[in-house]
Amino acid sequence: MKKILFFAVMLSFAVSTTVQAQLREEPYDMWDVLVGGKVGPSISTMTAVGGDMKPWFRGALLTEVFVNPNFSMTFEAAYSRKGAKNIVVDPNMIIEEERGNYLVGPENPYEYNLDYLDTSYLLKYSFNQKLGFYAGITFSTMISGRAKVADLNNNIKDELHKGEFSFPIGVELVVAKNFTIDGRWNWAPRRVAKSDKARMLLGKARNQYFSLTFGYKILVF
Repeated sequence: MKKILFFAVMLSFAVSTTVQAQLREEPYDMWDVLVGGKVGPSISTMTAVGGDMKPWFRGALLTEVFVNPNFSMTFEAAYSRKGAKNIVVDPNMIIEEERGNYLVGPENPYEYNLDYLDTSYLLKYSFNQKLGFYAGITFSTMISGRAKVADLNNNIKDELHKGEFSFPIGVELVVAKNFTIDGRWNWAPRRVAKSDKARMLLGKARNQYFSLTFGYKILVF
């Protein structure tokens, strides 16, 4: 529920900034192509393991093609950090013969920093010249995976799935000509842990994150 409320607050903030927003001068035509970029804060979490949300940022480059004034397709290449912090591992999750090899319990919270390169394929419907909703699919490749506990910062990339897919949904608002605000929620159905060792710590954890990015796009042809 707290995650849903946070996303609602982000969208409300974005909507409130567009009350006096400048509209585009005219709708885009069929096969108009835009390029641009976006950057802004993100907050990630991992399902099924508790812990706290982890703030970071997200940056992306994009190409958008309009198939008519209302529908467009977007390709994005992005960097994102996922994970969570203050995850407490129940000692009972660790098999008895391995318990001496793990730091567990409330005095040893874990923080996971998982860096990905994302490629997203999105379909957007624009209700008017300043408001659009979109959905699609994102394919992610892990470039770094680390777990911090006590004074240790362990490389766990080989213990996790290096690739995942996820489903983004979001809203984009044009706040001035060429400038946008984008609010997005992204959920991955695949479990993060791959090895038996990682499953003892992460169980059925899956990535999800929220982002609020500020973008700039130009019409190239």
